[in-house]
Amino acid sequence: MQLNKQLYNITAYITALIFIIVALNKKSIANDIDFPEIKLEACPDSTRVINKLKQADSIYKYNPGQAYLVANKALSMAKNVNCYALKIIAHEQISDFQIRDNNFKEALTTKKKIKGLNDSVFSGLRQEQLVKVKELYQLEETRKEREILFLENEIKAMLISQSRKMIILASVCFIVLLISVLILAKINNDKKKANKELLNKNNLIESQHKLLVYQKEQLKEINNELMNQIKIIEKQKEEINAKNILYKEKLDELNNNKEKITESIFFAQDIQSSIMASEQNLKSIFKEFTLLHLPKNIVSGDFIWFYESHDYYYLSVADCTGHGVPGAFVSVIGMILLNKAVKEREAINSSELLYELHENMLKTFKTQESEQLQVSESIDIAVCRFDKNFNTLSFSSAKRPLMLQMSGVIKEIKGDKNSAGAMKRKKRSMFSEHDIELKKPFTCFLFTDGITDQMNYKNEKIGYSKIKEFLSNNCEDNLDNIKSIVLSMFKKHKRSEIQTDDALFTAFRVSD
Repeated sequence: MQLNKQLYNITAYITALIFIIVALNKKSIANDIDFPEIKLEACPDSTRVINKLKQADSIYKYNPGQAYLVANKALSMAKNVNCYALKIIAHEQISDFQIRDNNFKEALTTKKKIKGLNDSVFSGLRQEQLVKVKELYQLEETRKEREILFLENEIKAMLISQSRKMIILASVCFIVLLISVLILAKINNDKKKANKELLNKNNLIESQHKLLVYQKEQLKEINNELMNQIKIIEKQKEEINAKNILYKEKLDELNNNKEKITESIFFAQDIQSSIMASEQNLKSIFKEFTLLHLPKNIVSGDFIWFYESHDYYYLSVADCTGHGVPGAFVSVIGMILLNKAVKEREAINSSELLYELHENMLKTFKTQESEQLQVSESIDIAVCRFDKNFNTLSFSSAKRPLMLQMSGVIKEIKGDKNSAGAMKRKKRSMFSEHDIELKKPFTCFLFTDGITDQMNYKNEKIGYSKIKEFLSNNCEDNLDNIKSIVLSMFKKHKRSEIQTDDALFTAFRVSD
């Protein structure tokens, strides 16, 4: 009863003390707020919170909204450090702003929060002191009980100690006996295992010995077989060496023949070049002239032909059947026949010249009389005849087109569908003739299908339309530049693939 009375007096004293502290700390926050000088060292960040609240009060007159934000920031900081005193001060500041704004409903709510915080502080302190007093009383009772229990345990320990010594001694004797039995049993078991392993090893050694004897016999047989094969290989090697010597002799002979043939082909190239029109001579006639000639082999079945008569210039670009030596022979015959036809008739037009070439090709390569005769040697050829003032153009063609650029427009003039010398004609059938009035400046482009039909690694051709589009877009450029780009297109498309056919491209421009 006396203890309860003492607890009650202590509790009452603590409660009164808390009320006095809170009363001292809770000063009214008026319009010109003076923050209380309270000790808040136990609260982390107390200085920062107080400074925030002073800042909020100082800016309220000018910016109430910003003052609310700063005060709420201070309240958040007080909550983060969990300091009841700081929370109460922050709520008081916010309540003061609400009263100034005549927002009494929210001010009442804030005051309730302040009361709740005060109640939490008071109740917490009372409960804490009561708990401490009870803990002191319980500690004293526990100390006395422990002293009595300690004396009882001392007596029990003395009795237990004697019995434990006897038990430990008996246990040690039993353990020593058990260990001795286990050691003897393990020694006996290990001995049995060792004998068994020894027997297994002896059996394994015996079986391996038998295997080695068998493998030795096998190796002996393999060795004998290898020796026989070595003898066969040596004999074959001697035969191969003899064949290699023979092949080398044949190869040397072939190389010698190849050199002779190559020399003959180069000589044939010189002959073909001497008959064919040269780029240098043509530049003296047309002023602006370019030529790209790409034989598949040394000599070519593609050729450019030029002839100057009394009144006209004749120029042709032709693609003969095949390439290499056969194509070169046909090209030489074609140029000879063209020269013969013009010399016999100096004013011959392009259609008549092409027909004469056709008829003479049939006569030259005719091997038998037959109405169904088909001649394989033929020429795809474009023939141009210009008067010497370059005012008119007579154009005829067997399968090869002419690209003519004049007055800012490029025009394609297609040839007939039949090659010259390709078939026996029962009746005289002339090739189509195109008579064109020329206006300077103009540019002509002629080329063989070796340019357009070149294949790439995808088995795709460059294509006539691609060359035609390029010339249409660039026909007024420098002719040497056009030739360089055509060559670049050709090489880029071909890459590492074999050249498909002989290729020839020419362009010439006539200005005032």
